[in-house]
Amino acid sequence: YATLSHRWGTANIFQLKLGNLEALQKEIPVDELSKTFQDAFVAAKKLGVRHIWIDSLCIIQDSLGDWQREAALMQHVYSDARFNISATGAEDGDDGLFFDRRRFEVVPFTIEITSTAPREEHYIGPGSYRFINPRLWSHSISQAPLNGRGWVMQERLLARRIVRFCTNQIFFECRESEVCEMFPSDIPDTGAFALSHSLESRLCLPAWFQLVETYAPLALTKPEDKLPAFSGIAKLMQQRPGMSGDVYLAGPWRRHLLYHLLWRRSRP
Repeated sequence: YATLSHRWGTANIFQLKLGNLEALQKEIPVDELSKTFQDAFVAAKKLGVRHIWIDSLCIIQDSLGDWQREAALMQHVYSDARFNISATGAEDGDDGLFFDRRRFEVVPFTIEITSTAPREEHYIGPGSYRFINPRLWSHSISQAPLNGRGWVMQERLLARRIVRFCTNQIFFECRESEVCEMFPSDIPDTGAFALSHSLESRLCLPAWFQLVETYAPLALTKPEDKLPAFSGIAKLMQQRPGMSGDVYLAGPWRRHLLYHLLWRRSRP
């Protein structure tokens, strides 16, 4: 199965509730779903997956008990999926996954220089040159509407693979690399930072501080979700070398409690 990361925004998102639970167990009215949900169905099918997990359709939204049970399972929901479909460029459910793109944003602009005449200190020798946005990753992903949301960081870290539908092109991210349509082999080093790589570090405490600092300013519709939206990361971190046997204390770790309470910039 696949999962979906999306931004609710101001759109009227179709939700599973106690009142329509029985009806939705028989049939899901696809025509009533948001454009993002419908596009996610298309993407999952094209990628060879028959099932997709979407929060508002798989968690009973007006049942606190069901929400608490499902929130505790987020680590497994996203880490066990074959891949996560990310509506990275969508402001809300009305935008969908697929955008009209400009060709130069997908195909690098290339020029040929044949002149050998020097041009002072900024001389560029003859050859073939490709022009790309040096902030490709930042503009497309880091600053995208979706990645400003608190719940999405956990989804991004837990997923094995992410297919990102951005406004300019499609990106793919896994634990080993990041690629896109413009660079299908490997994105050049333009300052890209894959959060998923942080969990691969054996120095788990510095990685934890880095993750917390990244997560802290992200937006949450409900302030009480601050810890639940990060709990899956905590459970995964507890399995990493160097953290085995430690106890998570709703933010800090017992073994390193003093470091957490010092509130200093320098980290061990």
